[in-house]
Amino acid sequence: MTKRLDIVFLGLSLSSSWGNGHATTFRGLLKGLHELGHRVTFLERDVPWYANHRDLRDPDFCTLRYYETV
Repeated sequence: MTKRLDIVFLGLSLSSSWGNGHATTFRGLLKGLHELGHRVTFLERDVPWYANHRDLRDPDFCTLRYYETV
């Protein structure tokens, strides 16, 4: 690869796979991008439903940031 990309995802939840099938798909995709040398940031809305069931608080393959409103 000649150019590393900075990629930002805005998604439902990366930190909690509880009741969220998207989390496992996002995790696999982001891990793959990281392994290719890209820098990835995932923006997740901080809502109690997922906050109370987080199983991935500090991923080593991307930067995870929480937001309250857009």
